[in-house]
Amino acid sequence: MRKICLLLFFTIQFLNAQSNYYYYYHGQKVFLELDRNYINVFTSNNFDVLETSDLNFKSYVLENDKILTSNKYAKIENNTLPTSIEFIQKINSLKIKPNIKGIGLYFKTNGTTSVGTSNYFYVKLKSTSDFSTLQQYCSQKSVQIIKQVPNMELWYILSVTNTQLTSLELSNQFYESGLFSDTDPAFMFNFKSSCANDPRFGSLWGLNNTENPNIDINACQAWNLSQGAGINVAVLDEGIFTTHNDLAGNIAPLSFNAQTGTSPSIFNRGQSHGTFVAGIIGALKDNNLHTVGVAPQAKIMPISHTFNSATLSAELASGISWAYQSGADIINNSWSDPDPNGSGLGSPILEDAIIAAMTLGRNNKGTIVVFATGNENRGLRYPLSIIPNIIAVGSITSNGDRSDFSNYGSLLDVVAPGSDILSTMPNNSVGYKSGTSFAGPHVAGVVALILSSNPCLTLQQVTDIIEQTAQKVGNYTYAVTAGRPNGTWNNEMGYGLVDAHAAVLMAQNMASATLDLYVKDGQDDTGAEPNTTTPFMWTSDNIWVRNNNDNGLMHQNPEYSANGNPNYVKVRVINKSCVASTGNEQLKLYWAKAATDLVWPTYWTGDLVVNNIPFGGEAGTLNIPVLQPGQETILTFNWQVPNPNDYITINPDPWHFCLLTRIVSNTDPMSFSETWDVNANTQNNNNIA
Repeated sequence: MRKICLLLFFTIQFLNAQSNYYYYYHGQKVFLELDRNYINVFTSNNFDVLETSDLNFKSYVLENDKILTSNKYAKIENNTLPTSIEFIQKINSLKIKPNIKGIGLYFKTNGTTSVGTSNYFYVKLKSTSDFSTLQQYCSQKSVQIIKQVPNMELWYILSVTNTQLTSLELSNQFYESGLFSDTDPAFMFNFKSSCANDPRFGSLWGLNNTENPNIDINACQAWNLSQGAGINVAVLDEGIFTTHNDLAGNIAPLSFNAQTGTSPSIFNRGQSHGTFVAGIIGALKDNNLHTVGVAPQAKIMPISHTFNSATLSAELASGISWAYQSGADIINNSWSDPDPNGSGLGSPILEDAIIAAMTLGRNNKGTIVVFATGNENRGLRYPLSIIPNIIAVGSITSNGDRSDFSNYGSLLDVVAPGSDILSTMPNNSVGYKSGTSFAGPHVAGVVALILSSNPCLTLQQVTDIIEQTAQKVGNYTYAVTAGRPNGTWNNEMGYGLVDAHAAVLMAQNMASATLDLYVKDGQDDTGAEPNTTTPFMWTSDNIWVRNNNDNGLMHQNPEYSANGNPNYVKVRVINKSCVASTGNEQLKLYWAKAATDLVWPTYWTGDLVVNNIPFGGEAGTLNIPVLQPGQETILTFNWQVPNPNDYITINPDPWHFCLLTRIVSNTDPMSFSETWDVNANTQNNNNIA
């Protein structure tokens, strides 16, 4: 019993020591609270995120270190808050990973937002003559001197090279040595106030909700990938104040007056609705003016109408037709008729124009038509109440609740910010409005981000992306629903709150505008580069062996033939782009003996031969036939299986071979330069499997 008590006491003491974090600030100890939600990792360029797949982290992206170009780093978030013991176990597991070079922890004081530490810290000499002292002490502590801080001759940037100590601990040790004037643990402060310099950005809760961070469309993250360049968004509304100083740069040269059937559009003085909608979609970014739109590089095509005419439906139909025939990728409609919902009345001419746009627009890929659901707190308005392929958008508040005015029903697709929205107003001003009229433009802007990142997508693909990536927000029950195939759905919220970042990521992983052939690494591989979904890079089910040249799709163990009879290696190649291949692309097949280093290209191309026994070689090259967008083919290689008896001394299982395919094409080159690490090459390039 005594031993158990002593062990428990030691564990508690250890945890207390770990929680006693501090740093020296103006000569005084400042104690810090550890934030176990986050960890920074600093790695070599050979590091693979899959090396941490066993540690229950949320997905993360490595970025290049700006100081040491041979390094990368990433902020990792735990899926759930670990206990103190679990956190220590995770840290220890990270430290022993061969390609991890440092760990940075996150700290806060008095409940503030946590701030990370890096692999660096700063030291100030007492005098310039003390540099040799710094060199000697750094050598003792296994610390690397990176450089002198420019214009501050006493300060130096140092880097941790021993994963057993953090930069915070080393910064304190350097200070406590008494050899130096001061130290700084190099907290990774976030001095940038927002992702846009527009003065009213902080009021755009729909784009970046500081009070409820999980209730916004994730615009800042999406803007790192796409800002809507090259996309035209038609706004069929009361008219736009096109000279607004936060809009003028994004107004397209083409416009239309649907009431007169002539160009250009007109702006009706006193009407702000269209200007407000346009600002939500495409107000300019980083111009130190007013606000910013969801798609700040998209172009707005104004289509004006007073919505007061004896031939209204024909004129609106004409405006929609003009839009898709004039190159509109998206048509935003923050209008609808509240009355026909219950009467059964409709307009064939209006419906004909909408369906034609969604069928013929964008070179038959379909112009995306977005409608607001209406503001009567009941079923959807006409025409979206009867045309299912329209994207129907309801409104939510900044708390994630359905706005009390927002219409709902069986054809509701998604929701977006629509209550207390700030946007552009006539005469270079801004103001607040509420309504589903202002939720719809948020989605139109997200569609612009999607199409800008991948213009190949069809209307159906865009709709699927919007619905499949929506965020399940609010206290609502989302359930599997008949006729709603893109995930769980709710009558008041549709599939949930539109997510710009997730939508753009999904779009980028789909059909490319340039040729993109690939061989799957595993069943879930979509061809995205790098592949972060397949846990192991050596499990491709798109490469399999057949003993006879048949049409079998299942792998068979290879058979050695002393008579030279071949086995047959089948490889499936897929065209994931929206352009046809040329027929000049080649597929190469290599083999290598497993239980070796498998270094590329040494072990694969036949360069390594020991006692006249090759450790690998090229098995053949085949031309890939012309593949249309979305088409796939299976190519067959003859493979002379090596004699397994030659490899008995290498591996108890002499039959263990590896197969590697590479697509070689000038029109579809490797996205990442190949290195010696075949596993990394496979993860980074969908040409390799």
